[in-house]
Amino acid sequence: MLFTHRWNRGTTSTRIQFEYLEQTIEGLAKQAVGNRAFRNAFKLGAANRLVSRILENRDQQKNQGIAGTIESVAVPAIIVQALYEKLESELEAYLNKVKVKQMAAPSIGSKDGYFSGISAADSVSLNRQVNSSQQHYLPG
Repeated sequence: MLFTHRWNRGTTSTRIQFEYLEQTIEGLAKQAVGNRAFRNAFKLGAANRLVSRILENRDQQKNQGIAGTIESVAVPAIIVQALYEKLESELEAYLNKVKVKQMAAPSIGSKDGYFSGISAADSVSLNRQVNSSQQHYLPG
């Protein structure tokens, strides 16, 4: 995967989420039957689908809030909206400070691989993940 970022303590859960999703995509790609172009397109399709699902979950949380569970209280939509607005504002300020190079859109060497990756990503859980003895939560 083509993602590099300098992690700090404030992004521990983000790092755990990213590592889980990256490892899951890599594992699914290794199981996929096909040549290198197929597997690369598979990974791209899977990554794009996971991004779409995460954004869909975010939009749902903004509109409906976050339901409570045995372990957490419900969070009303207005609070979720305010939180995302704050985070988006901070992200925009950060991106304005650093120089971000826009990469060309990757080419898809195998449409079959790409669409297989999209399909496989629908089976990836975006719910609770367990790392060592700690439990971590993904959005959604």
